[in-house]
Amino acid sequence: MRRRHGGGGATTPLGEPPQALTIDGSLAFRERIALPLDSTAIVAPREASSADGRVVAESRVPLEGRQVPIPFTLLVDRARLAAGARDQFSGAIVSGGRPIRVTEPVEIDAALRAIELGGLRLARYPALASATTLHCGDQAVTVGHVGDTLRLTIGSEAFNLRRVAAASGARHEANGDPSTSFWSKGERATLVVRGQRYPDRSRVTLNFGADSRVGGAASCNRYTAAYALTGEGLAISKAAATTMACAPSLMQQERLFLDLPGQVRRFTLDATGALVLHATDGRTVRARRVPG
Repeated sequence: MRRRHGGGGATTPLGEPPQALTIDGSLAFRERIALPLDSTAIVAPREASSADGRVVAESRVPLEGRQVPIPFTLLVDRARLAAGARDQFSGAIVSGGRPIRVTEPVEIDAALRAIELGGLRLARYPALASATTLHCGDQAVTVGHVGDTLRLTIGSEAFNLRRVAAASGARHEANGDPSTSFWSKGERATLVVRGQRYPDRSRVTLNFGADSRVGGAASCNRYTAAYALTGEGLAISKAAATTMACAPSLMQQERLFLDLPGQVRRFTLDATGALVLHATDGRTVRARRVPG
């Protein structure tokens, strides 16, 4: 079900509208359940009438422990709004790189001077069975099953995919959109979203040894560094890596990762038992134990 909002209190524009469209509202849910501390609120209008569902604008706000209701104000540059397009607005709460609450999309009238959406209800995001998070460049992608459907989440978007015939491996295509697909072959996978191809699945690993060395896979190359664990925290030296060349997107992902260890100063364990490394500039790396 979709609702259309001209907004309570919003009026049809008189004369030339302002350069920015203001969208106000709040995100909330009724259950008395606290959001995880690492939650981020995402709100975004989208051009629903276009073939690719183009995102017009997006706001991401780390909540840092704040709870619902979560007010928002989003300013949208009217130059990004296509004349006559059908636009929708949606919100989500993301934790650990995965959506945990989402709103239904609501239609908005971008010709108005301002839009007041009021309270948008956040529903629980369906739990994924055997979910896996992949990193394509600097983009986190989560895939998992809801019943017989493969659910793929990238950024603030989610796709339902069905399995289709393939010469090898398991290939899934988005319902009604064959230009979006996920094709897994053993330890590798290929992701295409609306015709845009993402790099093959790669792994970043952290192996802490008793010899005060940490190393593993950095996406393309192998790396190693020294570490020291004290009562004050964790320190890791600048990593040294092999020099193989891979796809540009994988090299970008690798550079982002290898820049981090030398800035790590402490670690924590999150509610799921994952190891979280904290850098001095606020960035984090979350690692989960692999059995075996």
